Amino acid sequence: MKQLLFGFMAVSALFFSSCKDKCKDVDCKNNGVCNEGVCECPAGFSGDDCSGLVTPTKVTITQIDIIDFPGTDGGSNWDVVIDTDPDIYLELIDDGTSNVAWTSSTFDNVADGTQFSINGLSIEITNVSDSYSIKMWDDDATSGDDLMTTAGFTPFNGISFPASFTITDGSLEIGYRLHVTYQW
Repeated sequence: MKQLLFGFMAVSALFFSSCKDKCKDVDCKNNGVCNEGVCECPAGFSGDDCSGLVTPTKVTITQIDIIDFPGTDGGSNWDVVIDTDPDIYLELIDDGTSNVAWTSSTFDNVADGTQFSINGLSIEITNVSDSYSIKMWDDDATSGDDLMTTAGFTPFNGISFPASFTITDGSLEIGYRLHVTYQW
């Protein structure tokens, strides 16, 4: 009887010790989920605890908000015609190649201080660690276009995956908010 009781206790101890929560001491970062003691990492993260970043294969700009831009060209109007505001368009430039990657349509007579958004974009950038610039131009059909300002950025900063980020030129006369998605 003692042997039977001892056998039962040994089997019970083995059974209950195997039911131990394998995730009890596992700390998965960045919304990783523990499964049987192993972290399952969400897209963009890797490592034993999901603390490592994975460089995306593509960053897509889905919206550009124009926050601010210079109201004058060094004190004079942007347009040759007095009392008209600039006719603005944007270009996305790959700084490494100087190629124009995208050009917006023109927005006519945009008053200084006007904030607006360019929605519904799908500008795909695959060289996510390269430098890019957004150039704002005043479309002057009669006298050549005026470069209003340039603001540079890198699509993937190597630190996090923000859904949007703000870029400015060195003088803080221009501001854009870029809304982006990431693909791995």
